[in-house]
Amino acid sequence: MTRLEVSNVMARTRALRVALSIAMFILMAFSAVGMALWRDPLDRLALWIALFILGGVVVAWQALWFEFSSVVLVFTIGALTVGFAWNTWTRNVTWSAIYLAYDFISVLVLWLLWDRGKLFSWKRVRRAPKVDAEEWLQRGLAFANRGQFAEARRAFSEAVALEPENAEAWYQKGLAAFGLGDFLDAIDGYDRSIALNPEDPAVWGSRSLAFSKIGATTEAIASLDRALELRPEHAGSWAARGGLLHALSRYGEAVASFDRAIKLTDTDADFWTAKADSLRKLGRHDEALASYERAIELRPKSVDVWSMKAGLLRDLGRFGDAVACYDVAIGLVPQNPDFWRGKGLALKGLGQYAEALAAFEKGLELNPADQAALAEKASVLAKLGRGPSGAPPSAGATTG
Repeated sequence: MTRLEVSNVMARTRALRVALSIAMFILMAFSAVGMALWRDPLDRLALWIALFILGGVVVAWQALWFEFSSVVLVFTIGALTVGFAWNTWTRNVTWSAIYLAYDFISVLVLWLLWDRGKLFSWKRVRRAPKVDAEEWLQRGLAFANRGQFAEARRAFSEAVALEPENAEAWYQKGLAAFGLGDFLDAIDGYDRSIALNPEDPAVWGSRSLAFSKIGATTEAIASLDRALELRPEHAGSWAARGGLLHALSRYGEAVASFDRAIKLTDTDADFWTAKADSLRKLGRHDEALASYERAIELRPKSVDVWSMKAGLLRDLGRFGDAVACYDVAIGLVPQNPDFWRGKGLALKGLGQYAEALAAFEKGLELNPADQAALAEKASVLAKLGRGPSGAPPSAGATTG
């Protein structure tokens, strides 16, 4: 049978096995009384044979109390050996032979227990050496570094079970849960780590990110504020705070946070781009445009920044500059239908309807379901005096 089947049998037969064990000990006690009171050696021998048979049955069922049985048998063997030695000394051959027979039977029962129960050190199955909390922690880190977050979380769980006061193990358990997308368990790990060591800014920062993932933006900002109290010169935390404030439409505060981040690290294109987005929401278009340009200086092949700059230029009515930006974005990623639609809108703003139509049609080749592009194409066709199919309108059609 498989190990699982054996385990199920063991669970279902526990009561029976206990009863058999008790019966074994009762018979052992009965045989001990017989040894003392019964004068007929053959009766005593019969009791020991019965004990041997019952012992075999109990062991076959993997009965309980093996160690107790072994201790009793060891003492019994000792007593029988003394009896054998004494009768040999007094030259009582019959009793010497009887005690020796009892001795052999007892040894056989004990051997069976040793062999099946694995009671003594030289018979036990070797156990894996105990693993301490630090080793579980290192195993978890190795799993996490390989992206095996489920295994990492299990290892960190073992670590905190062995050492519940280990703040680092709780933090790493939270990170592993975050890697699995279990943000609530991640927060629990961070909270337990913070309870043990509230002065670690990295844990507060991770806690903030987990809260942002579940949409708890206010709690996320509060955690970042605590992280920044502990580590005010961390540019990434200021930028993350700005992003959270932007999500709450608190654009002025967001710009202030991005400024703090940029003051600490002014060569990160993402900081400049995020600041530009908040400035754009505030209507501070010139500053936003300057921020986009700085981001492009730092990362000239960022198609997203080129596209966002083009969109802002189009909103400002600077259609020619917008077309130029869209051309750069399209040159980098020609298969993006949004860039073609944006270029078409800028060309339409310039009154270049034929070129705009070509841009919209290219975008629709890439994404035929783009309803905005379809609507703009129809609008441009109307401007060109052509029907929806591209043919001139019929004589009876109006051209309003």
